[in-house]
Amino acid sequence: ALAHRIHGPVGGRPVTFMVFDVLRLYGVPLLDRPLAERRATLERLDLSATPHVETSPLYPDGAALLEVTASRGLEGVVAKRADSRYRPGRRSPDWVKVAHRHSQSCVVGGWRPERSGGAGRIGALLLGVPGPDGLEFAGRVGSGLAGTAVQELLAARLTGR
Repeated sequence: ALAHRIHGPVGGRPVTFMVFDVLRLYGVPLLDRPLAERRATLERLDLSATPHVETSPLYPDGAALLEVTASRGLEGVVAKRADSRYRPGRRSPDWVKVAHRHSQSCVVGGWRPERSGGAGRIGALLLGVPGPDGLEFAGRVGSGLAGTAVQELLAARLTGR
């Protein structure tokens, strides 16, 4: 929906920019300040004067937030320690992403070649699940496979040898 909104007609698809952090203000870097201080700085800014820009809400009850985001089909939650510093280009153990993962056991029934990578490259695995009349198509997924693992699958398992 966002890609359509960005590249398509504007009407009927409003977008709001949700600001959750401030890393620099008036030329002063705030990266080494704790998140709680950066957040307090952000909240002192008057964002109400800028259309379609809001400060993201904070939710102190992580368990309730996780339940609500799952029920709404959202990707997950990012939890951040209030005393954490911002580290550009690095993942910090102080910022934890909790994703809603739905899993299901599937049978790999085949594969499709990659469209732009040439022959012999896996673009997607074709999956099936047991149904009342036998195996039913469940969809296709990007394989995430690379290197020797792909070559082994192609040579042995996916060709039936």
